Amino acid sequence: MSEALSAFEASIGRRLAKADADGRRRRLRAVTRLAGGRARLENGRVRIDFSSNDYLGVSLYPKVMSRAAEYALDLGAGSAGAR
Repeated sequence: MSEALSAFEASIGRRLAKADADGRRRRLRAVTRLAGGRARLENGRVRIDFSSNDYLGVSLYPKVMSRAAEYALDLGAGSAGAR
């Protein structure tokens, strides 16, 4: 590893350690996805999952499911996202 890269990694490490010590470092929290656009948090509370594309829970409606299957068969489906 180059000296410059080692210095950079050391600098980042110090900044992350300071952010940890100051209580400013974000961390991902584990959630369990539930039906109906809900999520169970680490502490057991259940909340609406607004980070989901299904926060209204409509993906489980029978008519939505059958129509989605119909469109996928007719038009195809892909994994590409849109922004």
